[in-house]
Order: sequence, then C-alpha cells, then structure tokens
Amino acid sequence: MEVQPLPPEAPAPADKPSSNNKIWIAVGCVVLACCCLMVLAIVVAGPALLSVYKVSGSNNNGSGAAYTGNADPQLRTDTLNAIKAYETGKSGCADIALLTGQILSAPDANANGIWTERWQVKACDTTDLFTVTFTPSPNGGTDYSVHPEGP
Repeated sequence: MEVQPLPPEAPAPADKPSSNNKIWIAVGCVVLACCCLMVLAIVVAGPALLSVYKVSGSNNNGSGAAYTGNADPQLRTDTLNAIKAYETGKSGCADIALLTGQILSAPDANANGIWTERWQVKACDTTDLFTVTFTPSPNGGTDYSVHPEGP
C-alpha cells in the first residue's frame, strides 16, 4: 500500500467583521467627521459670530439692544465698528455696545433709498447718541456715515 502525502493545509480564513461591525464603524466615522467639522466651524467662525451677536444687537436678542432699524446684522456690525473707532480715538474706550437703534427717516424713492437712524451706544461708562445715514451703493451694498450728536 502506497501512502500519499496529505494536501497542504489551506490557510485559516481571516476574521471578517460582521455586517453589524461595519455599520458601527461607518456610524463612528460619520460622527467623528461631524465633530471635526463643528470644531473647525467654531475655531474659524466662532469669534466672528460671537462679535456679531454682541456688537450688532437685533431686536432684544439678549444683548440688551432694542434695534428697530433697517440695517442687516453685517451692516450693523460694520457701522458699530466705525463708532468703536471713533470712541476709541475720543476716550480710549473700545468696549462698545449698541443699546438702541431706531429709524429717524425711512427710505423712499425720492431720496434714492437713503435712510437715517439714531443709535444710542454705551462706550465704557458713557452713553452717546449717533445719527447714522445709510445710502444704497450703486455698486451694491450700503454705504454709511456716522455723526455723533452733542459734544
């Protein structure tokens, strides 16, 4: 009787993740990606968003501001930054907050959409009034000019 050698052993199958494991891995990757995007958004845009919230003040948004004018949040922020530059030069105060803003004259067709508002601003320990004139720009957007009221 002739002895035949045994065939070589086949390699053992590798452990394959079950379909449940694949689902959990996919869910984990999605959650990780969302967390990374949120952190990136906070790092990149967070300070700007916080400054818009603090500076612009929309209708009683928690900042104490009562704004009833026509300027959108970006225009309010830009205008308040101009007032901040004025106040910093005048008194050294850079801590500015919009207290109130209201329309003095509404835009109309005869004035090419120009309108004016009165802003009450707290600058450190003082409160100042400003007349702000908004003029639609022919190139798009809105130009503004700020004039302090009083001394």
